[in-house]
Amino acid sequence: MRKYLLFSCLLLQILTALELEHSGQMTLWFKETPVNQANQLGIRYLPEFHFTELPGFPDWRQTGSGGLTEDAANIDADIVLNAVNMAGAAPKLKPYRLWARWKSEHAEARLGLQKINFGSATIYRPLQWFDSIDPLDPLGFTEGVHAVLLRYYAHRFNIWGWYLNFNKELKGMETLPTAADAAEAAPDDGSEYGGRIELPLAFGEGSFSFHQRKADISGIPGIAYLTSDTIVPEQRLGLDLKLDLLIGFWLEGARIQRKTAVKELSAEELTTIGADYTFGLGNGLHVLLEKFNRELPGHSEHYYGLLLDYPLNIYDKLLGLQQFNARENATQLSWQRVYDDLTLQVTAMLQEKNNGWQVMAAYNY
Repeated sequence: MRKYLLFSCLLLQILTALELEHSGQMTLWFKETPVNQANQLGIRYLPEFHFTELPGFPDWRQTGSGGLTEDAANIDADIVLNAVNMAGAAPKLKPYRLWARWKSEHAEARLGLQKINFGSATIYRPLQWFDSIDPLDPLGFTEGVHAVLLRYYAHRFNIWGWYLNFNKELKGMETLPTAADAAEAAPDDGSEYGGRIELPLAFGEGSFSFHQRKADISGIPGIAYLTSDTIVPEQRLGLDLKLDLLIGFWLEGARIQRKTAVKELSAEELTTIGADYTFGLGNGLHVLLEKFNRELPGHSEHYYGLLLDYPLNIYDKLLGLQQFNARENATQLSWQRVYDDLTLQVTAMLQEKNNGWQVMAAYNY
């Protein structure tokens, strides 16, 4: 009991000394799914605590005259919890964001559970390596990754570098987990690292990205009959280009190379070509098109996406998303109303016999 009181007093003293900002988001949703699936009723609460000044960490930076000035850079931290309660399931509480950051005019370093996303595509994203953002989600919800992220902002280019570890779940568009929990994994097999450089162009910008990790293929059925090496090195190379011409145009691609004897898993190429334009109809109809190609050894897939966005007024917006290929077709229709602190959304999902709908309300404070 005495230890608990001492800890509570110490924690209270630390929080009092910190420059603390508090905000949060409460989300409630109901989703009706096809007859062979259970309906979903859930509530999610994301309380956020942002520390804008940490005591004991003065920031010094060299000035143009050669002297040093304090508080030219700053250290801040962010803590966001994710409390989820869904009908028929046990409540869950886990960190959503938990990071600390040092930032100056031209550089920043961020350590902890954070969001990392980049790329120019919207519907089909070959560079969706670390996030799972839905293009129709007005909240932009996505799980974070445990990482160290470094960024340097120069006059003519930006450089990113990252190191990831302790990420046991699939990230982004991954279909194979990182070999952190594999039975044959070495202590460093959960490590991932990569980087990115962003360059300005005459009418837009271009970027190059790379990432390296070890993937675990032991969960694939029958893999033991094909190879005994179930932890395979994986390298990703990415390119994205975005141009602002008469219409918006972008190209995003990634090549994934794995060192394995299983030919079907050895290589994968993802490419998206897209364009958008806002027509002067009514309040402005925004039309976005994307074509996505996935190339595997001896096999290829092609998908198309159409996203329509029409604002009814300053609060209301209609969206339509259609994704299709030669075999299947899926459509989502959505209405959104957004205030300063309240977001409402109703979405209908149409996919042959797998129809459903969802209503969502989110309150920010």
